[in-house]
Amino acid sequence: MSQARDSFRKKVGDIFTELAGPARAKWLNPGVPSRCMGQIAKAVASESGYAKQTAGNIAINVADWQADAAFLVALHLFPERFTDGEIDEAVQALLIHVPAHVIAAANLAGHPTEDIFAELEGRRTRRSTQCRPTTSQRSSEDQEGAPSVS
Repeated sequence: MSQARDSFRKKVGDIFTELAGPARAKWLNPGVPSRCMGQIAKAVASESGYAKQTAGNIAINVADWQADAAFLVALHLFPERFTDGEIDEAVQALLIHVPAHVIAAANLAGHPTEDIFAELEGRRTRRSTQCRPTTSQRSSEDQEGAPSVS
């Protein structure tokens, strides 16, 4: 594991220990099964009418990325506590882990999962096989200006 990954995870843990105490903060660690999966499954089954197994699968996919969600909340609350390297490492980890879960949960729930922003942003919906831009690609993007964020 990289130093930046270890560092951002420790900072997230420290922030939630400060905010919620150590007993609650431990539930946000990666690899710790979410204790709210059963509650989510029960709620979506009873309120939205999903079959028990489907509701359980939705719950797993909604709750499995609690460490990624904790990072986002910690960053929103205390951005000054994170370095650029830690933020990049955390965002890359989130982008690897979270989308598949969200897409799976949406599919199970019968919601569309197409990229609704692609047309608005003028990009194609299929990406090339290259995962991260090369240094020269980053440099040319920097020269053209960063994409607008809304």
